[in-house]
Amino acid sequence: MKNIGSLLFLALFLIVSSGLNAQDSASTPRQDLPDFSYNKEDPASLKKAFELYQQELPKSPADYAARLKASDVVYYLSHHLSDKEEKRRILSQGIDWAKQAIDLRPGEAGGHLFYGILTGLKAEVSGIITGLKSKDIIKREMEKVIEIDPNYSDGDAYLALGQWYALVPFFLGGSDEKAKENLEKAKAINPKRSMPYIALAEFYFGKRQYDPALKEIEALLTMPTEEKYSFESRRDKAKASDLKKKIENRLATPQRGYQQPKSAASSFTPPTAP
Repeated sequence: MKNIGSLLFLALFLIVSSGLNAQDSASTPRQDLPDFSYNKEDPASLKKAFELYQQELPKSPADYAARLKASDVVYYLSHHLSDKEEKRRILSQGIDWAKQAIDLRPGEAGGHLFYGILTGLKAEVSGIITGLKSKDIIKREMEKVIEIDPNYSDGDAYLALGQWYALVPFFLGGSDEKAKENLEKAKAINPKRSMPYIALAEFYFGKRQYDPALKEIEALLTMPTEEKYSFESRRDKAKASDLKKKIENRLATPQRGYQQPKSAASSFTPPTAP
């Protein structure tokens, strides 16, 4: 229990995600704000965009699309921050923007996705009590996204929900079968996206089921890179290579962890895509 704040959200959204995008804004005309540009790999660029949104969003209280963009900036900026207090402050602002987006358009998926994901990231750096309070918010918001549009943002809600079920202890609602089911659904929505493969590989690795983990890793390493997810793909392929080495080392020294029998490791049948 002492590490539950980290366990609940460490792998969640390494995202992260990385896969997030403000899809609703594509069909939403801008009202007052310009589209502040930013480079998600450059913390200075992200910080500048964050500060601009802080200044300008209050002047456009009905701009739903801008609040999704601002939440997106918070998501990426948080991954560049090491100071926990600063990270919590910025994530709190992003959560407020996501809530505002929900208030403006409760029937659209974007605000719900960002609210759940930013809540998870804040819980990761806020300790066990916040983690326990936040887990229900995350699950509820991901289920709401799926209810509205299961394909939204290439299945990010299924990806997040799968990791939620994998990381939350079973006595608090976690489930290995539901974890695999949701991660497989995310993969089925976009089989060319890297994140579901690395999430499944890490899940199997944690269960010492190395054959299915290696299967996901090989599929990822041989996958062509989609331009839309080039940053995500580079990161996940590097993680897959490292994970492959860990598995090979464990199989070479079985005293460090035994693989379950192949019959057990391969008994899961992937669910039908939604």
